[in-house]
Amino acid sequence: TNRTGTYTGQIWPSVADKDRSDSINTAKGLTRNDFDMRIGNSEVKGVSVMLNAEYALSSDFTAYAFGGYNNKKGNAAGFYRYPNAIPGAVRSNVLAVYPNGFLPNINSDVTDISAAVGIRGKIAGFNVDLSNTYGTNTFDYDISNSVNYTKATAAGFKTAFDAGGNSYNQNVTNLDFSRKFDVLAGLNIAFGGENRLEAFSIRAGEEESRKNYDPNLKIAAGSQVFSGFLIENEGTKKRNNQAGYADLELDITKDLMVGAAARFENYSDFGTNFSYKALARYILLDMVTLRASFSTGFRAPSLQQKFYAKTNTLFVQSPVAGVGLVPVESGTFTNDSRVAEILGIPKLGPEISQSYAAGITLRPLKGLEVTF
Repeated sequence: TNRTGTYTGQIWPSVADKDRSDSINTAKGLTRNDFDMRIGNSEVKGVSVMLNAEYALSSDFTAYAFGGYNNKKGNAAGFYRYPNAIPGAVRSNVLAVYPNGFLPNINSDVTDISAAVGIRGKIAGFNVDLSNTYGTNTFDYDISNSVNYTKATAAGFKTAFDAGGNSYNQNVTNLDFSRKFDVLAGLNIAFGGENRLEAFSIRAGEEESRKNYDPNLKIAAGSQVFSGFLIENEGTKKRNNQAGYADLELDITKDLMVGAAARFENYSDFGTNFSYKALARYILLDMVTLRASFSTGFRAPSLQQKFYAKTNTLFVQSPVAGVGLVPVESGTFTNDSRVAEILGIPKLGPEISQSYAAGITLRPLKGLEVTF
């Protein structure tokens, strides 16, 4: 989709201090539609392959596997770089390649891969499930129809760039047990453990996508529309987490059920946490059901929240009259950076919560149920 509309501003440099863009377009056989941007949903082409398999090893055990591959290639555009806006120091070289200015493109390449294998069955009356799941995502940025202005003073400058990208992967191993016992009206027990390994990476863009080759040139460095990830931000951050849990649900009678659950976790970067939940449900005369629960929650900040970093170019209004928009370098910095420390931004900590819930379900008439 494109919701931009036709550009009505100045396209070409002023002639005798007047905007002659329309007459210049006519002389060149162009219209304002030739200078449109594309603002809206970008083009995406994707392909997916999925697998789901199961094999009976014996009367008690079954092996299973599932997973998939998904790739999406996207294309989006930035702001049009009009020929009136190309800096004078590089005007002749850039206009030789883009005589009508240019609309830089961001070409994204996103790949998701996941795979899970496991065995489930029965041991001593318990349902048992042992599994391992691996998932990875990569997001690469290829910039086309662009230019690095600070390199454009040299002949043969590039118009396409590998701007780097991000990746994330996670491996989770689970062992779960569950069983129902004939205690009172029924007792369900579940318990198990989990081990999780995860890693987040930033890959720097090629040199010309990110470097300022002329510090005296006060314009945006790197590939226009999306400069490459900086070499100082390149690297991989890792974390591991071990957890154990237990869950009990007891039907004291056919009308009254109570339950409790607990989970203990140990993060390599945030230490330990203990979360729990208690709940109850009561059915009155088969017409009214009352239920309530209380639980605590814990969420550790993701590796992306802690370590994502990117420098971008923003166009802001110059304080100098008549200058218009000027490029300014702006950064997203990591939570543990010196910049965050100077600004007084505290270190990220885990999110801790408490939740209360209560409800009632009424069945006043056959076929009618009301829930609050």
